[in-house]
Amino acid sequence: MVKKSENTSVIFGFFVAAGLLWLGVRLYWGGVVFPGVFEALVLLVIAPVCEELFFRGFVQDIIRSRLAYGLFGVSLANVVTSVLFACVHLFSWGAFHSFLVFFPSLAFGYVYDRTGRISFCVLLHALYNLNAFIV
Repeated sequence: MVKKSENTSVIFGFFVAAGLLWLGVRLYWGGVVFPGVFEALVLLVIAPVCEELFFRGFVQDIIRSRLAYGLFGVSLANVVTSVLFACVHLFSWGAFHSFLVFFPSLAFGYVYDRTGRISFCVLLHALYNLNAFIV
């Protein structure tokens, strides 16, 4: 069962602000690589939509229906889903990147647990993926 919060815009706004802050810090110390249209489409639209629909809308929901436990406001379903999400990234990005992907995945899952809105997760995921264009 999704625990819907009355403050969905506050929760979403917090994570958007955090993502923009991280993007700003990365831009301050790095440069921007302008991607091709296909790469931008994959990283900013296709991957966020497909991954969030699968991991939040399918995997996290199934796990949550069987395991309703949580700790410090983070559901066990979110943690397990985030571990699986990070493991999937091992094949294409390697161990270090997979480790780094785990933490934003927890944030996406937290937002999904609190709001029940995959669209928020997709937007946050796309914002996080903008970091791929900073060197």
